[in-house]
Parts: sequence; structure tokens; C-alpha cells
Amino acid sequence: MINFYILKSGRPAVRRLCSSLQGTLVIFVALQILYFCLAWGGSHAYDLVFVRMSFYPDGMSFDQLLRLSFTHRLMGVVLGLPVLGTLFYAVLQLNSILAAIKDGMIFSLRTIAAMQAFTGALLLYVVLSNLEKPLRALIINAMGQTGLLRVLYSLSSHEMLLVLVCALFYILTAIMHEGRRLEEENKGFV
Repeated sequence: MINFYILKSGRPAVRRLCSSLQGTLVIFVALQILYFCLAWGGSHAYDLVFVRMSFYPDGMSFDQLLRLSFTHRLMGVVLGLPVLGTLFYAVLQLNSILAAIKDGMIFSLRTIAAMQAFTGALLLYVVLSNLEKPLRALIINAMGQTGLLRVLYSLSSHEMLLVLVCALFYILTAIMHEGRRLEEENKGFV
């Protein structure tokens, strides 16, 4: 196992940053679960101090959500769970990467594998989240007598940027893996 230790003066700062990012991941997961539950289970707007909030799934309006029956909402939850599960898997891999960096194992095989899994899960999340919206509309419309939802497909610049970041991460992990292989090969010559 190759350990890459950051300079002693910078290591505590990196460890603190990794710890704070891991704490942020916990908050992110909690908020995603809360939003998912409120989006599919909500039937009214929520008042919070001076703000009125309404939660609804991506690709729908609040009025469309209110017109859905319990069966339609249940179908939406079933279709949304794989997308949410893929996002959580990516978050788990990111947490694994941060833990390995905190331990000083930046170029270990475990870290490289976690980076590749993170990249793949994030890319799969983008694909699934974009397929889920039109698939949901098609299935819910097929279940009812009238078309409740419009079948829309959109790809934003944010999602395209996320795909480019995934590609960059994949290239970086390939470089890390090759650097590790070359170092092990060079150790044999010494």
C-alpha cells in the first residue's frame, strides 16, 4: 500500500477540510431524504416564518402533484428510489475517498477504486434522473384515463457540466492508477 503524506504543516488542514466535507455529506443526505419525502408526501404548502414553501418532484408542478392519486404517488416513489439510491451510493464513495485522504492514502488502490465508483455512480445518477421524469409521466398517464402529466425531457447546462466533471474524474483516476503501476514497476528495478 502506497501512502502519500502531505507536508506536516498542511496535513491537519487537509484532515479538517475532509472532516468538514464528511459532515456536509451527512447534512446533504438528510436533506435529500427530507426533500424526497416532502415532495412525494406533501399535499399542502408549508409556512416557515415569512416564507411559504411547497415541495414537488422535479419535472412536475405543485398543482400536478396535488392531482395525483395515492397509487400515482406510490409509482413516482418507486421510480424515484433507484435515482436516490444511486446518489447515495455516490455519496458513500465520496465519503470513502475523504476517509482515505484523511488517513494519508491518496494513491492507494482503495482510493482509486472509490474514485472510479464515485465517478460511475454520479454519471449513472445523471442518466437515471433524466430518464426518470419522462418515464414517470408515461407510466402515470398510462395508469389514468386522462393525461395528468406532460412528457418532458430536458438536459440542463448544469447536468452537462456534471458529465464533464465525471469525465475529468475518470481521467484523473486513470492517471493515478498508471502512476501507481509505474511506481511499483520502478521499485522492482532498484
